[in-house]
Amino acid sequence: MKKNTIAIIFLILILIVVTVIALLFFTKNESISNIKYLRLSTFDGWGGGNTYTIKCSKNCVATLSNDLYGKSTSYDVSISSSDVNKLVNDLNKYNISSWDGFNKSDDGVLDGSSFSFKLTTLDGKNITAHGYMKYPKNYREVEEIIENYFSKLKFSTDKNYTIFKTKTSQYFEKEQYNEEGYIIDSQKELELFNKKFNNSIKLDDISFSENTVFIKMKSVGSGSIYMDFKSAKIVDGELVFDIEEQFPEGGIGTDDMAFWYFVAVIPNDDASLIHLNNIIKPSEENK
Repeated sequence: MKKNTIAIIFLILILIVVTVIALLFFTKNESISNIKYLRLSTFDGWGGGNTYTIKCSKNCVATLSNDLYGKSTSYDVSISSSDVNKLVNDLNKYNISSWDGFNKSDDGVLDGSSFSFKLTTLDGKNITAHGYMKYPKNYREVEEIIENYFSKLKFSTDKNYTIFKTKTSQYFEKEQYNEEGYIIDSQKELELFNKKFNNSIKLDDISFSENTVFIKMKSVGSGSIYMDFKSAKIVDGELVFDIEEQFPEGGIGTDDMAFWYFVAVIPNDDASLIHLNNIIKPSEENK
C-alpha cells in the first residue's frame, strides 16, 4: 500500500512538473496578433542611436528618431494596418514573446551597445526587454526586420509636396495677419482667406477631401527682394518652410513694399501629423 501511495505521489509530481513546463513553453511561444505600441531603441556607445516607434489607435503612425552625437531628429509617417500586420507576421517568426522580462548586462564592457524593447497589443499583452551587451534569442534578426521595415517607409521629410508662391504689391503690417500661418481645409476657409487678402490665392485644382493647404506669409520692405521657396517638410511634427531671401546685387532695392504668400499642399494623412500650435484657420482669426 505504501509503495502504491509513493508511486501515485511520484506520478502526480511528474504531472505537475510536465504541466508547468508545458504552460511555460506555450506562454513563451505565444504569437502576437496586433500592435498597439512598439518601440525599439538602440544605442551604440558614444555615437548615439535610433528609436523605432509604432503607435496604433484609429490610425497607425510610425516614428523614426535619431540621436547622433547630441543632435536629435524625429520624423513621422502614417502607415496602414495591412503594413503593420505584415510586420506582425515577420516578428512572430522569431518568438518575441519569449523576450518578456529579459534584463541582462555585461558590466565588464565600457561604452558598449544596448537596446530597449517594448510591445503592447490591443488586447493588453505586454512584452518588455532590456540589455547591455546582452541580447535575447533572435535579437539580431528582429532588429534587422524592424530596421528594414522603417527603411522602406517614406517619411514626411523625404516627400516632395506641391508648393508654390505668390507675390503681390499689397502690403500688410504684421499685426494684420497671423505670422505662424494659416490652415485651409475647405472651400469656405479659402473664401474667408481670399476675402481678407484680396483673392491672392488660387486653388482651383485642389481637392480638400484629399489635401490640406498651409499658407505662410511674409511682408518685405522692397519689391526687389526675391523669395525662393525651396521646399516644405514635416520635421518633429512641425511644418517647416525652407525659404531663402535673396537681395538685389549691390544691396540696393526699390522702396516699394511687397507681400509674399507661400503655399504647401499636404495630403491629409501627412497633414494629420502636423502640430498646429499657432497655425489657425481664417474662421478662427479675431475670435
